[in-house]
Amino acid sequence: AIQNLSLSHVKLSYISKSTFQGLQGTNLTILNLSQNSLSLIEDDSFQWLSSLQYLNLKHTNIHVSSHLFSGLSSLKHLNLISSVTGKIEDFSFHWLRDLEYLIMDNNYFPGITANMFTGLNNLKYLSLCNCIINLQRITNTTFSSLANSSLQVLNLTKTRISTIGSGAFSSLGDLKILDLGLNEISQELTGHEFKGLNNIQDIYLSYNKNLSLRSESFIFVPSLRKLMLRKVGCSNLAVSPSPFRPLQNLTILDVSNNNIANIKEDLFDGLHKLDILDLQHNNLARLWKQANPGGPVLFLKDLPNLRILNLKSNGLDEIPVQAFKGLFQLKNLDLGSNNLNLLPATLFDEQVSLNALNLQKNLITSVEEKVFGPAF
Repeated sequence: AIQNLSLSHVKLSYISKSTFQGLQGTNLTILNLSQNSLSLIEDDSFQWLSSLQYLNLKHTNIHVSSHLFSGLSSLKHLNLISSVTGKIEDFSFHWLRDLEYLIMDNNYFPGITANMFTGLNNLKYLSLCNCIINLQRITNTTFSSLANSSLQVLNLTKTRISTIGSGAFSSLGDLKILDLGLNEISQELTGHEFKGLNNIQDIYLSYNKNLSLRSESFIFVPSLRKLMLRKVGCSNLAVSPSPFRPLQNLTILDVSNNNIANIKEDLFDGLHKLDILDLQHNNLARLWKQANPGGPVLFLKDLPNLRILNLKSNGLDEIPVQAFKGLFQLKNLDLGSNNLNLLPATLFDEQVSLNALNLQKNLITSVEEKVFGPAF
């Protein structure tokens, strides 16, 4: 029996209630209707396709009514990229009790309503990337219709978010990956924005307008393993205790491109699982100068498992001899595009695992024989 039917790009403009009736009782699992200007799909048109698992409606220009998807009780994957016009009626998806992947990128609809996602109890992946949906402020009710779902991945990149309210994701207790990158978020993170994300592993906040951190910013997400804060304007990280103190499980931290000039030596204390640290394109030069009031700030002192460290483009013209002390696992070190002209003789004495060292675009003209001895 037929299992896979593609009607992509066939100038299909109308689907009636009886269009697919002849497929009733077949084992159709994949239906591709993409790239058609569908001016109308009648309610209950898919009721005959109870075995369907994959439905592609990409680039179809459809109106999502409350009975559009009725009967699709086995559907696992729904592609609605660039397809939705106008309001999505409440409870439209509640027929899709087995749905795991809902991809809604590049759409324009008035907003997320109270019962938009109600009934999607098996949903694992939801993407709303590049949607124009009046999402400037996410509140604790925005995603409440997903409270009974088992959502693990939520992609909200390029959705023009400017504020995250307190408890904004509190109904998503199973969420593992939250992507808020490439938005316009401008606020101080109090910590309450992420309250309730008890299983979160990755948070992407890169490329936002202005995020200021305080000690409590990540207090409710100790399970976090990956935190991306590239180019978010968090130039002041000199807070005590450190905003990263609660993140004992963190393995990847990106705070690059933030013009950070002032940090304390305990900024990364306790991050014993940290594997990758990206500090490129900041302004850390003063911290490593001998003439710095109080002496050089040794902010890398408590990272025993760090393997990859990027310090590119920081204006560094001095490196204290103790800078990399304790980094026994370091395999890849990037010091490129700085102003270094001198490397202290015992600088790399503890880097016995080093595989790659980048020193390009510096001012080094000669190096003492002993410098690279231990590392190489």
